[in-house]
Amino acid sequence: MSKAKGRKATPKMKKMKSLNERLHDIKNPDIKRLSRVAGVLIIKLEVYNTVRGVIHDISAELVRKSLIFTHYSNRKTLNNNDVISALATNHNDISVGKLIKGMKGKSIKKTKRTPPTNGKKPPRKRPGTVARMEIRKFQKASGFLMLQITPFRNLIIALAKELTIDKNEKIRFQAKAMNTLQFYIESVIIRIIQNAYMISVESNKRKSLFSKDIIIANKIQENMIRIR
Repeated sequence: MSKAKGRKATPKMKKMKSLNERLHDIKNPDIKRLSRVAGVLIIKLEVYNTVRGVIHDISAELVRKSLIFTHYSNRKTLNNNDVISALATNHNDISVGKLIKGMKGKSIKKTKRTPPTNGKKPPRKRPGTVARMEIRKFQKASGFLMLQITPFRNLIIALAKELTIDKNEKIRFQAKAMNTLQFYIESVIIRIIQNAYMISVESNKRKSLFSKDIIIANKIQENMIRIR
């Protein structure tokens, strides 16, 4: 007797992540690296979500301006010239020429902790020692990308899909354009965190960074851009 053929199992469709989920793919250690470059010793837990919100706002504005130049040129690929043209309209302190010249386009390598060979735990360091070591390490690694590349690129693609008029239109990104976008956004976030840390140290006489400091520094940055 011939065996009855069973039905083929239909492959499950992958559920597309929402924009909020894409934003939360940028993990806390990535944001912590940016704060270490800015020279911050202590970061409160509430700061991470605030910085994610700032990353979203800056990224959305820059992608929107870049897409205008892409659509004006009747192209479906966003290239590096579109990003540079969008940056020229921002009137920021950050020079676009110096930005591209100093960019290496690679994410910084993670250091793996090696277990002790003799089986004993290493002596506990004093509070703030590891933070200062990380600050020196990440500040020396200028030109490298601090955020992980894949989650950031997924966020930019999701933003571009949301900002395009035709939702079925698929916008492609040049690799160099993605690197320029990420490097610029990281440099703006580092500057905002630096200003926020100065606010917390000078006005409130504390070494820990709160979300209210980030909000004030972000508003100052926005007002400076509008004045220019």
